[in-house]
Amino acid sequence: TLRYSETAPGSLSATLPRTKLSFPSTDPGPKNDAKWAAFLEKNHAELDRLWNESAPLRAWIDELAAAPALGDLTSDFDSPILGFRSLRLASQLACARALQLAAEGRRDEAVGIILPHLVAAQKLEPHARTLVRRMISIALRRQAQNTFARVLDTGPLSPVTSARLADALAPRADVAEQARLVALSEADI
Repeated sequence: TLRYSETAPGSLSATLPRTKLSFPSTDPGPKNDAKWAAFLEKNHAELDRLWNESAPLRAWIDELAAAPALGDLTSDFDSPILGFRSLRLASQLACARALQLAAEGRRDEAVGIILPHLVAAQKLEPHARTLVRRMISIALRRQAQNTFARVLDTGPLSPVTSARLADALAPRADVAEQARLVALSEADI
């Protein structure tokens, strides 16, 4: 989880592609829909460059999503922490790519690009020892879910992709255990 942390030794954060793009909000609504449409049209070449240069970052997200669980070894307030900048960039690029594909009618592919981000974000929270890690998880899940809504607004998915999406969005957490973990978050470091 610390591969792209800005505070971990050996971090790859310096290898992240640089951009001055300011991505629109994924919050629902016609105002943001119009902003996304204009953003995608205006920045197509830059988004393609960033997408190509972010292949290692995307592979890392896939690894996070494929892991059975994502533990948190934070032991004190000086411990290296998860890098939000890297996760946000990966998520923003995936959302942009998914919306480009959805506009082309390739909704199943669009969902396939966002699913690893949702799954990785879901796995960050259960064992989080810090509130920051929980907040990162919530922000990434919200961005993924809002992008799914935009993709679905463009048309239906195949039954297989619909089932994969429904499975990924199904609640899994034991509410009592989650409450206990939130209460312990940062209390033992």
